[in-house]
Amino acid sequence: MDMEGEGSTDTCKKITKKQLYEVIKQCPDKKMDAKLLFLEKKMVELTKCPDSEVNQVRHPLSYFKSEFKQKWAAASYKHERFVTKNEQWLSNSVKLGNGLSTNRAVQQGNSANRAIDLREGNQKI
Repeated sequence: MDMEGEGSTDTCKKITKKQLYEVIKQCPDKKMDAKLLFLEKKMVELTKCPDSEVNQVRHPLSYFKSEFKQKWAAASYKHERFVTKNEQWLSNSVKLGNGLSTNRAVQQGNSANRAIDLREGNQKI
């Protein structure tokens, strides 16, 4: 799984909701709150977000987490049902990180891509 970078900084990333779901599944804890906290910590780590900009990752994730909990409950907490019912939603992306660098990149037409491998223990940039 790769997370695409936007702009000239490492702190702005674009990731699909399916990739976020895959990170949630990596958490060994059974409780949803623990899984979502695991996701948040993992995304802050993988985006290399400085402490001063952690809210740039947390804020967009809060929308994802809220929607995810509703959709997960609607699928009766079953993986197959969740993936089948939410295929389109899972294919959408979430932007994490500094929105300012994203705006600059779009204005400049910069299409540089960076990737982070979300599998446990692997990072490629």
